[in-house]
Amino acid sequence: ADAESAEILEGVGLRPAGPPFPILLVSRRRGRPPAREDAVLTVPRLDGTESEELLDQLLRGARLPSSLRASLLQRAAGVPLHLVEMVRSLLDEGILRSRDDGTYASVLDVVEASLPQTVRAAMVARRDRLAPDLRELLCQCAVQGAVFDERVAELMWSEGTRRAFPVASILKHLARKALVKRDTDTHWSFGHPLMQEACYELLLQGERRRLHVRAARALCEVAGGSLNVRPELLAPHYERGEAWSAAADACVRAGSRAEALFLSDSALHWFDRALQATERLDEGSERDARRAEAHRGKAQVHLRQGHYRRAVRDAEAMLSGDIEEAGRAESHRIVGLAAMAQGRYAEADRAFRTALDVLKPAPGKRPGQASVRLLCDYACFLRLEGRLDDAVARVNEARRAAPDNDDEIVRADSVEGQVALTAGRMKDALVLFTSAYERAHRCDNLMERAHASNNLGLANHHLGNYGVARGHFEKALELWRRVDDAHCVAGASVNLANLAMSTGDLATARACHEESLEANRRIGNVYGTGLALANLAILALEGGDGPAAVARATAALDSLGEGHDMLRSQVMVVLGEAHLAAGHAGRARMVLEIAESAFDEAEHPTAIAGVWRGLGRVALRRGDPGRAERLLRKALRAFESLDRTHEAARTRLDLAEALSAAGMPGAVREWDLALAVFRKLGATMDVRRAQALRESLNDPPSGGQEREA
Repeated sequence: ADAESAEILEGVGLRPAGPPFPILLVSRRRGRPPAREDAVLTVPRLDGTESEELLDQLLRGARLPSSLRASLLQRAAGVPLHLVEMVRSLLDEGILRSRDDGTYASVLDVVEASLPQTVRAAMVARRDRLAPDLRELLCQCAVQGAVFDERVAELMWSEGTRRAFPVASILKHLARKALVKRDTDTHWSFGHPLMQEACYELLLQGERRRLHVRAARALCEVAGGSLNVRPELLAPHYERGEAWSAAADACVRAGSRAEALFLSDSALHWFDRALQATERLDEGSERDARRAEAHRGKAQVHLRQGHYRRAVRDAEAMLSGDIEEAGRAESHRIVGLAAMAQGRYAEADRAFRTALDVLKPAPGKRPGQASVRLLCDYACFLRLEGRLDDAVARVNEARRAAPDNDDEIVRADSVEGQVALTAGRMKDALVLFTSAYERAHRCDNLMERAHASNNLGLANHHLGNYGVARGHFEKALELWRRVDDAHCVAGASVNLANLAMSTGDLATARACHEESLEANRRIGNVYGTGLALANLAILALEGGDGPAAVARATAALDSLGEGHDMLRSQVMVVLGEAHLAAGHAGRARMVLEIAESAFDEAEHPTAIAGVWRGLGRVALRRGDPGRAERLLRKALRAFESLDRTHEAARTRLDLAEALSAAGMPGAVREWDLALAVFRKLGATMDVRRAQALRESLNDPPSGGQEREA
């Protein structure tokens, strides 16, 4: 089987659901190793007795001279098909005759016959015994392949001979000879693929070329136009007919279909064939346009697979000829996406801006569909840069350009929801992500469904709805694996790891983060690599290993290079906490204060809340519980306004410790509130931490004296 079919069959076999679903595969030669050796049935040649029994069945009561019978069995050598074809040859030669009751009679005085040496020779001999017109029709049908359309055969015959010919009745006659068989009302197939090959090889090269082009035209006429014919069916006809412009067009359409079905290898195969076809075309705008379409398709596939350098090469190749504005803008957009994934933010910004300039509409005109996609991609980039207001402005431009198009608005909903999530507006984010998910379902967009499901998982994770979040993450991962998106599959491992970490399952979290780190390094995704390292630092903190956390967080910052301000701000908070866990309170304070001065609360609210909590913990460690209490209350208010339930509860636990150390009332109350949240979330490690802290809490009456800071 081809690679895509084998993958589908393996998937069905490995993921059974419902009643058993038997699959029988027949092969003449050994190919890919079977998934289960014990399920393979090897069919050997027939032995002497079995061959005798089969011959008796094929002869239908006819008796042959013993010498002829022995010759048949010897030539067949235990191959059933050879025996079948030799008996058919005897019928064609008149040695066997069919009776009205369906049995055969034989000419007993014939002791020898011209028996073919091989099955193929038998096919050729039967073909050669046909009348010229019948042989010509069969050869024309062979151009279509092992399965052919009667209507196409009629059109090909009439175009070539300009004379009437009863194709339907002739095919019935050939069927009685077992040369062809009817599959449906209009579709037939050869009795054996070897017969189709024998007929095709009879045609001269020039005649084959003419017939292939004729077959393609007939297929289009029968279907009512070329767009109604599968391009995978048309492309080989145009290629073999050396109609290179039509071949390039069909190959591009076949590649685009495969890309839409997320069959990456198949898509690249068809786009490469399109490029090969364009090499046969004369230089000019048509050749340039076809080449640009093929390179665009390859770039999109490479981008999805995480092969960023290949994507850039193909995107740049799009600009090698004279192409339209939309194509030039698409080239710059792909370069921008690849640069963004590789952490080259300045280059990404230039590429996106160049693309927008190319597509800038004339005054009074609405931007086109390409502009909508570009605006959403640029908004994604701006969010990662921490420029949230600019990101929302670009999303609004996209909405104005496509007010009633679900295919485009679904992307705008997702991006705006991510901006809301980053800004801590969880309820707004949930509304937007839910809208995106529903729109993606309506327009059957698998990629956007995956993104929306993942985003819903992120929002529910932050809100503490861990069971709901896990369901969304697993659904997104399933869809991303189906669409072969290496970048997003690696990201899904991070989300599942963070969820496991929230519930105290550190072993699962570590395995997922290490898997994500390896995957992102393999495809060269700088943001994903930095994120995985940052999460491994957090994991080291959860395990109480401060030095390891410092090493991982430092590696994360080093890997990010330029840009990535949104992630960089959060990694600096992790690094500050890591230094504190390693016993370096002074270094922790320095890192956190640098982060506080470098990043604005409006654009980095979660990171700044983390800075305040970290500085509060530093103050507590250095014996300044009053300052710690003030900073921790500030952090608590920030986390609560951001709907970060788990982080707010952790901050309450730190606040309880600070209140106790300062001799202020309310420590037990804060402890009780935090413990209730941890238990509700199923955060087992935090429950244990809270229980360990309880014995040391000192909670004076509310009317007691407060300790001076």
